[in-house]
Amino acid sequence: MADTVTDQPPYTLTTAPVVVLRVWLAEAELAMHQLMIGKKAVSTSYEGKSASFTQANRDDLANWINLLKGRIAGLDGTPFARRRPIHLSF
Repeated sequence: MADTVTDQPPYTLTTAPVVVLRVWLAEAELAMHQLMIGKKAVSTSYEGKSASFTQANRDDLANWINLLKGRIAGLDGTPFARRRPIHLSF
């Protein structure tokens, strides 16, 4: 028997309960914080896999965080407003 809810793989973004999504979000946000303060590489795990991120693919990590926030908001029934793109014209 698994020790915690997050130890019961294989969860995916669409099948994971909110509690697991919140754990993944906390780990991803911590990883982003570590990148922002200068750590060269960070890793996090989700969907039974491990992923490493560096400054070069920080946008991928930001996208993952937004996906998690959107999924959690959808399951909680709360609105999640994504930032709209900024269009510049000269």
